[in-house]
Amino acid sequence: MGHPARPPMSLLNMLRSLLLITILAVPLWGSNFTYVLASPVGAENEAEVDPHAVPLGHTLFNGKAVCFACHGVNGEPSKVTNPNVARLKPHPTDLRHPTDKSIRQLYLIIKYGIPGTAMVSVQDQTGLRDEDVPHLISYLLSLQGKHLVVDDILEQMYRRDTETDRAIVAMCEAEAIGDSDLPSISWTPG
Repeated sequence: MGHPARPPMSLLNMLRSLLLITILAVPLWGSNFTYVLASPVGAENEAEVDPHAVPLGHTLFNGKAVCFACHGVNGEPSKVTNPNVARLKPHPTDLRHPTDKSIRQLYLIIKYGIPGTAMVSVQDQTGLRDEDVPHLISYLLSLQGKHLVVDDILEQMYRRDTETDRAIVAMCEAEAIGDSDLPSISWTPG
């Protein structure tokens, strides 16, 4: 299944993203904090839920993906003690609150970041593998009391030509206007 090619990231944007991750994450690595795993609630078919998806996503969230640096351990940004995070505008999302974002949107945010915010391309900046992303999404959903089978997450991650995709492309194009660091995005459904 083909995926759209991503425009190359400028060296300046890449350095900016790495600096942001370093500023936000390094102070937390020396901290003592406790991980509390979100417990599964109300899965439609408990037998279908991969028992390893949420714990693996939890490990990625609080480790390799460095999500905890801005969103806090267990998705609670108010618990982040790094003063640099408090200065971010807009503030990092409290991931425990239900979202109207689709699985596809969550995937695109993890893969590409959100232009004009401190939300960097987690997948590119941390070396997160494609096969890790569904587990990370599984954990994010579990924080909100939602559970999906990894196969369903995978299917929805790559579903294309939706209203959501068009909205994301429009947002990215709007951000790119007048900013030479951000490439223009052209997109054709297909």
